[in-house]
Amino acid sequence: MSHVPIRDVDLYYQSEGEGVPILFIHGGVAGPEPRFHALHADGAPRLTTPEAALAVLAREARFVSYHRRGHGLSGVSPGAYRIEDLAADAGALLDHLDVQQAVVIGHSLGGMVALQLALDAPNRVARLCLASTGAGLLSSEDRFGRGNLAHFYANVSSDVALSKTAGLRSAFEARREGLRRTSERAPAGMAEWLASLHDDELCAMYGALLRDCEAFLEVDLSARLAELRMPVAVIHGGADRWVPIAHGRHLHESIAHATWLELPDAGHANLLDRADGLLAVARFVRGDGAAGARAA
Repeated sequence: MSHVPIRDVDLYYQSEGEGVPILFIHGGVAGPEPRFHALHADGAPRLTTPEAALAVLAREARFVSYHRRGHGLSGVSPGAYRIEDLAADAGALLDHLDVQQAVVIGHSLGGMVALQLALDAPNRVARLCLASTGAGLLSSEDRFGRGNLAHFYANVSSDVALSKTAGLRSAFEARREGLRRTSERAPAGMAEWLASLHDDELCAMYGALLRDCEAFLEVDLSARLAELRMPVAVIHGGADRWVPIAHGRHLHESIAHATWLELPDAGHANLLDRADGLLAVARFVRGDGAAGARAA
């Protein structure tokens, strides 16, 4: 577990095991919740369920995961950035680890970063696994449905716009009480931790959230999907309420050689911590394809 200066920010990363390099790019957005999870982790501070589950791949490969800028234990970007910057961060981390080429697995918004990396630096991506993701999850052209992302998209779009016209502090003041509240499913201790934060600290985390979301707003990589030449697997859960399965089907249909795997009763967060999802990823990493694929 280490920090490394990557471009204009310090990134936290973990590298475990030996063998074929695997780079996992997590989903989610920056802000207070992923920071809490990282700071209060029992053991390795993993931000997402898929990241924790996929770490088992370190038994037969070199499994590398990291916290994207603004997330968890990584530093907060000093200014705005684009999805191309997030992909460049991933490439720079591979450089630091002296990894020329890796199997890249991207989940949710991390899948869009993985796509951007594969398009910008195809020589760095040996195989590409896209899980619970799409080509344009926060694009205003809602072609495939947003599911639970619809309310989030509406809020973050207006907040980003407000932060640009009235300033970050004004946008924060409008959301402050909501940021300090936690849901019934929030992890133990989070409410107390939020209450202990000064407004300036919480505002900085909120700014990280907005900058992170802004990197994905209006991005749609659909027009470039045909450029991909490396082996690609698209894995999606039929019960995904955050990223409707139509997004995954679009990826599969737009990448002619892509392998498709649908897990009918899998949701968004639990897709890759199931035995069948893990088995499919492990086989794809080894070059055996994604087993049990269902036709789109």
